[in-house]
Amino acid sequence: MKWLMGILITVLMLVPMQSGAFQNEPNGFRDLYWGESLTEIESARTVQYVDSKQEYGDEYSTYYVDFKDGESKVLSGVPIAGENVRAFFYNGKLWRVDFEFHEDPNGWDSSYEKLKLAMIQLYGRPDEVINEKTFSECLWVGETTTIELLRIVTIKRDKAACVVNLKSTKTSNEISNPARGSGW
Repeated sequence: MKWLMGILITVLMLVPMQSGAFQNEPNGFRDLYWGESLTEIESARTVQYVDSKQEYGDEYSTYYVDFKDGESKVLSGVPIAGENVRAFFYNGKLWRVDFEFHEDPNGWDSSYEKLKLAMIQLYGRPDEVINEKTFSECLWVGETTTIELLRIVTIKRDKAACVVNLKSTKTSNEISNPARGSGW
């Protein structure tokens, strides 16, 4: 019986413990870090206001943040569409960055599939995968960052979009807390 317990303990020690982080987990996107203020980002990049709103006493704002001169507009070998990324602020602090890729609605030259393979190599297997006819998603949830890779296709299959969302896991959880704003 003691030898069986010894084997069990040895096997448990060899099994990696899940800490909630994934390999190579980022803390933002390039030189845009979670929790940075708009002023800090404006000191290094060109920023354009998009919109803002107030909800439950919290402020949400969105800005386009341009790529720097000479900065790569490629992610894992796939060209990013446009000259900027969307940066989302919660109470004045950066919490999310989105960027888009050109996507073939028929899937022949799929940015989504290329990014999915590259991200699996870089971050490991996703925590969640959804594959539907008009919607696909891979989700990596870490202690610091949540990465969401999306592919959306119109029902007519005439248009498609591929989007990567990087979010601060802590802020995302804070925003989605149902007790927020209820006075409790």
